[in-house]
Amino acid sequence: REAASSLAKTVNALSERLQLDTKTATLAISGGLIVHQPLLLETTCKLLDDTFGLVSVVAEPVGGAIRLARTL
Repeated sequence: REAASSLAKTVNALSERLQLDTKTATLAISGGLIVHQPLLLETTCKLLDDTFGLVSVVAEPVGGAIRLARTL
């Protein structure tokens, strides 16, 4: 719970710093550590759910990066 809380606080601080409209923004969570630790992932998502319009888990971000790169 402590790790999830720290992560959520960091994400919230960054979104404030960037002046994001978090109610319409989609937050993509990725990375082996968080994606493969169900309790950390679930707790972090719950803590961020009230802040962001949508919280999405991206298990394979490389695939999305490749698709994006092909359009350039």
